[in-house]
Amino acid sequence: MAQAQILDIEKELAEAEAQSVSLGERFTLPRRKTYRKLLEAGRPLKAYDIIGIVDEDNRPAKPPTIYRALEFLCRLGLVHKIESDSSYFVCSHHRHCDAQSHVPLVMICIKCGKVFEDHVVALENIMSKNATARGFNIQKMMIEAHGICEDCEKIN
Repeated sequence: MAQAQILDIEKELAEAEAQSVSLGERFTLPRRKTYRKLLEAGRPLKAYDIIGIVDEDNRPAKPPTIYRALEFLCRLGLVHKIESDSSYFVCSHHRHCDAQSHVPLVMICIKCGKVFEDHVVALENIMSKNATARGFNIQKMMIEAHGICEDCEKIN
């Protein structure tokens, strides 16, 4: 997952802004700071972990501002929401995935909280084929798996 690698945060922010602009959207300060916080964390964060960021008026951002920023980042495919605990993490595949058809397999360690994301093309193809056969347009999907990561397994 991208969080395990060293990220060039400024490059990630510049690319996110370029993607926003290419879609006719603004990459506002709250969106930028929310994305930066997630990039820096390298792990899933809940919205309330992000609320301390400062908005355009140099005041702490209010919950609706953060939720709107997270919704925007998810819509662009830069961030995913873990539904089981309402936390958010940076997508490790956003450069080469279509946000509409991307079906991340998210493995969440129940001991340390690390998240690993895999891109399972065969699964995406099966889901797409089945949905198309039924005339169904999938808007969003994520498969969550909860278990114990290799590092935590070694500790036991």
